[in-house]
Amino acid sequence: MVHEAIEFLKTALNNYLLQKIPDSTVTAPRVDYPKIDTDPPVFNLRTVNLMLINLEEERVLRPADPYAQVSSDGTHGSVSPPLSVILTLLFSAKFTDYQAALKHLSYTMQFFQSNHLFTPEDFPGMPDGIDKLTVEFQSLNNAQKNEIWSSLKVAYLPSVVYKLRMLVYQEDSTSSDTLVTQTSNQNTLLR
Repeated sequence: MVHEAIEFLKTALNNYLLQKIPDSTVTAPRVDYPKIDTDPPVFNLRTVNLMLINLEEERVLRPADPYAQVSSDGTHGSVSPPLSVILTLLFSAKFTDYQAALKHLSYTMQFFQSNHLFTPEDFPGMPDGIDKLTVEFQSLNNAQKNEIWSSLKVAYLPSVVYKLRMLVYQEDSTSSDTLVTQTSNQNTLLR
């Protein structure tokens, strides 16, 4: 699901930039992934490069006992909880013309400012299984920016970072081979 969520955002932003900055001489996408098969990665010219730079678990919304579940018949069980993740996305504009880089970066920020919540109702092209995506601007200090660009081994490019919150990876408990249930304070293993 992570790949589908990022691809969805890439396509939505690309379509927005094509509307805001039309250029009939450019046939390449306005938003693309850098080439990561080299060290350091190669950022595409005349493009807003989108890169996943961190993935972490969202623990704030997690219940006290995330493995506890009560079924519709009142039986207490234990299941793996849904995994909520936060993806940290770097959007960097690489252009020979610095003004063009700033323009693309400005429109990227404008897009996410006006579209910070993505739902299937508002964006019918969202992938199946994703209920919503929340995008939040991430302000970085100079040390954090230096860490990112130093780890990439690439000279700094005009960039912005966003956190993408989403719910992913909930296994259907009925399809698992082993289900652990608890009744009357006794643990029973059912197969």
